[in-house]
Amino acid sequence: MDRDELLNELRDIETQLRASDVIQFVKQQAVSLRAQFAADLATLSASIGVIENAQLADIASRLDALSGALKDGIKDLQESLDALDRTIDVFTSIGTVVGLAAKVAGLAAG
Repeated sequence: MDRDELLNELRDIETQLRASDVIQFVKQQAVSLRAQFAADLATLSASIGVIENAQLADIASRLDALSGALKDGIKDLQESLDALDRTIDVFTSIGTVVGLAAKVAGLAAG
């Protein structure tokens, strides 16, 4: 997965997570899950910003090493979003993708 594909995937996920049906669903969850969702979404947005502004040429090999895991995490998240009734899976997948995106952002900012 190259930089453009990664950013497109992360942007698509961010857009899906900000969709009104997802927001309405999250609003119905426990306070702790809502807080975790908000924190993860903020981290994802910040990570996208860092990646967009970073010069990734120096970390291309590190990104390549993480791209498989990112791709798997994104696929898992998309499957979870397709079935919102699996709340735990959605939040677990979000955490995985956000964690990996934050790691890439950290490498880019590095």
